[in-house]
Amino acid sequence: MSVAGGGTIMSRAEDGDLKPFPATRWTLVARAGQGSAPVKREALGVLLERYLPALRAYLVARRHLPRERVEDILQGFVSDKILEQDLIAQAQPEKGKFRSLLLVALNRYLVGQIRREKAQKRSPRGSEVASLGDEPLDYDQLVRQLGLETPLQACNLLITAKRMFARALREVAGEYVGDDRNVDEELGELKAVLGGIGA
Repeated sequence: MSVAGGGTIMSRAEDGDLKPFPATRWTLVARAGQGSAPVKREALGVLLERYLPALRAYLVARRHLPRERVEDILQGFVSDKILEQDLIAQAQPEKGKFRSLLLVALNRYLVGQIRREKAQKRSPRGSEVASLGDEPLDYDQLVRQLGLETPLQACNLLITAKRMFARALREVAGEYVGDDRNVDEELGELKAVLGGIGA
C-alpha cells in the first residue's frame, strides 16, 4: 500500500492494477450504519461495491493471500463483522478514518481465522463433535423437528438466533472490557480459545 498524490491510499494487486480506497462519503457511511432498514441496505451495498476491490487488493498485496483464500476471507468478514456485528455503525469522523476502521477490523478478523485454523489442525479430526456436543442437524431435520414449512424458514431462524447471540455477547464483552474499541479484540481472543477446545 502506498500513498499516492492527494493522500489517497492505494493497494497493488498481483495483476499490477492499483486499487484505491475511495474518498470517504460520511453521509453514505451514516446511512449504512444508522439508517432505516431499506436505506441501510441500499447504502451498505454501495459501500461494499466501493471498498471491496481495495480490501481485496490489500489482502493480496500486503497479506500475500492467494486469490481464492481472499474471497473466503472477505465473504466471512462481510458476513461476521459488517452484517452481524454492524461494524459500519461504529464509524464516526471524530474517531478516525473510515478505511482505518475497515483495515483494523479486517486484520483482526484474519488473525482470528488463522488462529482458529491452527487450533483445528492441532485437534484430532472429529474431536470438536465429541467435546462440544452433538453433530449439527441439517435444515430438513430442523424443519421436521420445529414444525416449519421450508428449509428457508429454518435458515432464517438460525440467522436471527446467531445475530441475537452476537449482539448479547458484544454487550457482555463491552461491560467486561469497559471500552467499545477493545470489544472486537476480546471477542477474537474468545473465539480463538473456544476454537482450541479439544486440542
